[in-house]
Amino acid sequence: MKIGIIGIGTMGEAVIKNVVLKYRERLDAVFIYDIDEGKVKQLRKKFKWLQQVKSLEEIVEKSDFLMEAASVNCAKKLIPLIKRYKKDILFMSTGGLLGSGIFLKHAEESGIEVIIPHGAVAGLDAIKAVKSAGIKSLSITSYKPVRSLLGSPYLIKNKINLKNVKGKKLVFQGSVKDAVKGFPKSINVSATLLLTSGLKDLNVKIYACKGSKNITHVIDVKSAISDLQFVCKNYPSRENPRTSALAVYSACEYMRQYILKHLKEG
Repeated sequence: MKIGIIGIGTMGEAVIKNVVLKYRERLDAVFIYDIDEGKVKQLRKKFKWLQQVKSLEEIVEKSDFLMEAASVNCAKKLIPLIKRYKKDILFMSTGGLLGSGIFLKHAEESGIEVIIPHGAVAGLDAIKAVKSAGIKSLSITSYKPVRSLLGSPYLIKNKINLKNVKGKKLVFQGSVKDAVKGFPKSINVSATLLLTSGLKDLNVKIYACKGSKNITHVIDVKSAISDLQFVCKNYPSRENPRTSALAVYSACEYMRQYILKHLKEG
């Protein structure tokens, strides 16, 4: 089996160190791609067995299974390539899958496995269960440390200054589409929930919290058979404060499961 890792930031490097390294002797090849070639060179100094490719199309064509951990825009660009080459893939930037219902249906019918991990939240199995009974409403409220939101396009566009925040401040309320566009590196969980629920949209709130070190997501679900609330109090990744450590471990676990399953089948 040939593995392709797209994006070698916090998640990509963690997967290579904690999962791929463990199975590399049983893998035929491991390809990596990132628009920042400096990152690629640095990682290849540590792991000389990694093979660099020069484009998204090349890594899709050469790999049997891919993990995307780059960006929402990258995920969007991958969709037609995955469709063309019929390769299984794990998407971490789930915001890039918004509006891709036709692709996801095509993938299912064509036997292409598109994996949408739980990332930084819990309760996706329960949401899938109540989906068939009828979801009345679904919302997510995220409480994030100020530093994890700095530089977000929405804050810059709307000239929202977080320097003088005391306690918590509501900085965004709106649709999943607008949340992902305004906070592309810190609210992919909302897209994951939307894709799992099958709803047309859900309400997203984002609070900036002064002095907080945790990233907390509160998910409320009302359905015909159950009212649910999930509170996920996560610690940020040491390498990237915008990302929950749980999201990184989620990427590792889903990669481990896929690799192990298919190595056994082979």
